[in-house]
Amino acid sequence: EKLRQRLPSGKEWLVLFEDPAFLDKQIGSSYYLPFDDPWVQEHVWRGKVSKGPRLPGRWHPDDLLYVPMYVADRVIGLISLSQPEHEALLTQESMRPLEVFSQQAASALENTRLYQEAADRSQELEILFEAGQAISASLDLNHVLTSIGGFLTQSIPLEGYNISLWHEADDALVTLSDYAEPATNRETLKSGTRFSLVDLPPSYSKALQVRERVTLYVGDRTVDPDDLAWMKKEQLKSTLMLPLVTRGMTVGLMQVWHATQEYRFTELDLRLGQVLANQTATALENARLHDETQQRVQELATINRIGRAITSAITTEDLHK
Repeated sequence: EKLRQRLPSGKEWLVLFEDPAFLDKQIGSSYYLPFDDPWVQEHVWRGKVSKGPRLPGRWHPDDLLYVPMYVADRVIGLISLSQPEHEALLTQESMRPLEVFSQQAASALENTRLYQEAADRSQELEILFEAGQAISASLDLNHVLTSIGGFLTQSIPLEGYNISLWHEADDALVTLSDYAEPATNRETLKSGTRFSLVDLPPSYSKALQVRERVTLYVGDRTVDPDDLAWMKKEQLKSTLMLPLVTRGMTVGLMQVWHATQEYRFTELDLRLGQVLANQTATALENARLHDETQQRVQELATINRIGRAITSAITTEDLHK
């Protein structure tokens, strides 16, 4: 608990590594901070009363030791230690076994990270390939929406999602597809449900008009007060908004949300979500163009039928008039 309270943040570490007084505390590749050092008292313990005087040549209970974990010249982690069993003051020689362990731990962590990245990337590519094939296999809007929903729930941890078209002319969102897990006790919106952008919080305008991805967390103090009020009203804990953009135009919005707990979307979630949003935008635009083409074909067929009917009703006598 003491170590956790005294462990500097990432930004504080950047400042510490630029401070010559801190670098003077280095033993080998580690940093030993004796509690009674004036600099340590000021910058780490900040005047905290110690647990008594130091015994000559012995470790004090308030001393701290930080062992960086390096991969090449990059620090990927930190081992924090206090109160060694032998309680003798540390030397470069006594630190060597710990630093060897630190190097091995760093290598193991880096290998695990690289493996996980490769596994995530493989999963990402597999999902995107399958999603691309399924979404582009049909121009039927209902089939496209069903496929998108399936891949969303498969790819990103969620409790619900919404896909809407943006009618820019009248600044409104029209629901195409809406899903909520039963555990959320939320009613799904009917297709065609309409929302005016002026009645929605600022995050919607940012996503649609600025074309920026938006993440909102109810516990984040930097969230716009209007967005936060909307989340509390809708009983949402986390929300991810992804603009649907194709051919330089915003055609809609994809939302993914959590209502029962505040889930922090990962980088993988954001990447998968954005690519699925891009594929969705293209599929929706293709479906729209297909529907317009079909409608135009039907209109032309109707015009041709009317023209033939009128032509057949005209007699030869009518033509001589």
